[in-house]
Amino acid sequence: MARILITGSNSGFGLLSVLTLARQGHDVIATMRNPAKSDTLDDAVATGTLSVTKRTLDVADQASVDAA
Repeated sequence: MARILITGSNSGFGLLSVLTLARQGHDVIATMRNPAKSDTLDDAVATGTLSVTKRTLDVADQASVDAA
């Protein structure tokens, strides 16, 4: 099992990557600029035994990167 950080996790390929890797047994850190918009991710995590941790991260903002 690996620990994997994925950016842009509340939609698109980021979301699909989080779900696929977590279902494969990896510990996934799902980052996004606005965690309040992660309903799809929240629903998927709530219905299973996936190892997913959500974090706020805007890769274009150095303070956000430092905080993450």
